[in-house]
Amino acid sequence: MSRPVIGFAGMTHLGVNSAAAAMARGFDVVAYDADAGVIRALQGGKPPVTEPGLEESLHRHAGRARYATSEAELRACDVVYISTDVATDDQGRSDLAPVKTLIQKMSRALKADTTMSHAIKFLRRKTLFINRTLS
Repeated sequence: MSRPVIGFAGMTHLGVNSAAAAMARGFDVVAYDADAGVIRALQGGKPPVTEPGLEESLHRHAGRARYATSEAELRACDVVYISTDVATDDQGRSDLAPVKTLIQKMSRALKADTTMSHAIKFLRRKTLFINRTLS
């Protein structure tokens, strides 16, 4: 049995680091972001965030990554993580509208049997995980 292909929608701090970790564990990944500049930088080996060892890990496992600006590329994935950071204000309030929009966009783009997991990193150091299979 072959390993699943893992998709990451949102190449923010959470998405890039999660994709790098999956590649380091031997998974092929599709890394999606609507921002063509972010994807071009990643294709050139330059992540949009600074994290110790991240750039080296992306270089070492570059053969496992496919970078995309089209959500249709995520149809090749068995599992897709909505992996976007969410800014949270000093009162602990977060605007989830961009995340909801991305989830809706992914729901329309993915094949019916793809598992979509929402791994949302709140910038106040909280991560929320919600799993569902599209049907």
